[in-house]
Amino acid sequence: VVVSWVVGTAVILYSAGLDGIPGELLEAAAIDGTSPWQRLRYVTLPLLKPTTLYVLVTQTIGAFQTFIVVQLLTRGGPAYRTYTLVYDIYVTAFQFFDFGYAAAQGVILLLLAGAVAILQIRFMRGDITY
Repeated sequence: VVVSWVVGTAVILYSAGLDGIPGELLEAAAIDGTSPWQRLRYVTLPLLKPTTLYVLVTQTIGAFQTFIVVQLLTRGGPAYRTYTLVYDIYVTAFQFFDFGYAAAQGVILLLLAGAVAILQIRFMRGDITY
């Protein structure tokens, strides 16, 4: 269920991003003699960079928040293979009743997700004008 939601969201966003690319740019590239591969590499993918950044950041943050599937299906088991940080926060707070430590883990999760998002934004940044 989660995988279909992630893929479905990305497909919708990328299809909207592809619709936003002006056909004149692809037509001009074709007239200039570029191959379909070159049009994809040098025109389409750079213009999809903002969409890619949005999908990458939101899906990464969503991955950090994985809780429902672990809670309902495996409860972190077998041998802690599906144990996530969010599930550990839940266990710490509501099974061991250590709310202070769980709050500290929540802050660490916030800082970690924020740092990853900032790194992704810095890596993907660049001016796209057309």
